[in-house]
Amino acid sequence: MAYWIDRSDALPAVAASSINAFAPVSASASHVDGVLALTAGTVEPIGVAVATAASPGDPVAVQKSGVAKVIAGASIGPGSNVGFFNATGRVGPVASGAARIGISRGSAVAGEVFAVLLHPEGNS
Repeated sequence: MAYWIDRSDALPAVAASSINAFAPVSASASHVDGVLALTAGTVEPIGVAVATAASPGDPVAVQKSGVAKVIAGASIGPGSNVGFFNATGRVGPVASGAARIGISRGSAVAGEVFAVLLHPEGNS
């Protein structure tokens, strides 16, 4: 599936930990511009890392709205609400009470890169 990814709303950030490309991230409490890879489904995501940040302190762009690339951790159908799946940065179907990242724009199987319409408002 071809799609356009608009990076005009990318947030310039600093990695507070190593972050994989296409992984959902949350704000870091230790640095005003810092972001962390999500480590739990109850943490509110602020967006998706556009590229890999190998080490803490590395710059990383975070896409906070629009259509973003993510990696499936499980099978996902089109139009499904997706959220945190595991600490490797993959996403999956949203579990009850978990934070939502966005809505799948197509089907995906585990390990596949696919498009998600991000929800800048998070769970709402």
